[in-house]
Amino acid sequence: MPDPNAPIAVIGGGVIGLTSAIRLLEQGFPTTIFAKATSPHTTSDVAAAYWAPEPILEGGPRESWALTSLATFQQLAADPTIGIDIMPLYELADSLAIETFAGALENIALEEVEDVPFGVFPSPWSGLRFIVPRIDVPTYMPWLFQRFLTLGGTLQRTEIADLRTLASDFRALVNCTGLGAQALTGDPVFPIRGQVIRVRKPVDLPPHIISAASTTEVTYIVPRRHDCLLGGTFQDDNYDLQVDPATAISILQRCAGFHPALQHAEIIEHRVGLRPGRAQVRLEVEPLTATTTVIHNYGHGAYGHTLSWGCAAAVVTHVKNLQR
Repeated sequence: MPDPNAPIAVIGGGVIGLTSAIRLLEQGFPTTIFAKATSPHTTSDVAAAYWAPEPILEGGPRESWALTSLATFQQLAADPTIGIDIMPLYELADSLAIETFAGALENIALEEVEDVPFGVFPSPWSGLRFIVPRIDVPTYMPWLFQRFLTLGGTLQRTEIADLRTLASDFRALVNCTGLGAQALTGDPVFPIRGQVIRVRKPVDLPPHIISAASTTEVTYIVPRRHDCLLGGTFQDDNYDLQVDPATAISILQRCAGFHPALQHAEIIEHRVGLRPGRAQVRLEVEPLTATTTVIHNYGHGAYGHTLSWGCAAAVVTHVKNLQR
């Protein structure tokens, strides 16, 4: 049986750290988050967040994590104060192997899009329509943080430069540092730069998400409760946090190609975030000292929200196994 008095340290205050800490607290483990940044100042707060179906294509643990997260988001959507809304997602491409994609997702509600609706999508887009949870991060991330505190979690606002500094006080450490894992562990995690625009939502904007991938770029439109997020970029090994004006113009033009009203939408702000890139998510146990173990949970790339609750459940399983 797990020791309810065994304290756990979670390093990182983004969506991966918060969901891991919440699940641990729900299982009775006293949990402290160590983070230099919390919402709204994390990469998770920049995300054009919705549950994305792509991780299921790879099968294995990513499929399980994604489906666990999907079920959790569907449950959370019952409470409108949390920020989860269920809406259509149009996953489009200028060349997409629809049969392969649909076959891998046979358990997910979808339909093939032949004549894309609303009459505003440029040729030659085609793809699939899903019904997915959309995550309104300005509402959801503060809710996650408050949920953590309500459950009795404690926060230390500090940057951890060496995991061993926590070893004497905690039986287990959960490393949810994202891109910071590069400096903390030596793992070659790399940045995937994302630039987005937050605009006032046009009154006639349809309530659906668009994600359109060509061979050179990805365009996405994510209507939220009080605004709309337009994107974007996926630039590997780019650490630049400054907004690039030329990229912003391109994003706005591409999005307006799908919904012309966006061309004249009021711009609220431009934002840039660095996603934690890795060949695969690192979710594994590693001994740190004779008495302390690290559970790594980072490298989610663009799918942090999509995989978050499933990875958090796996963290809890690892922690319980340590208590046996």
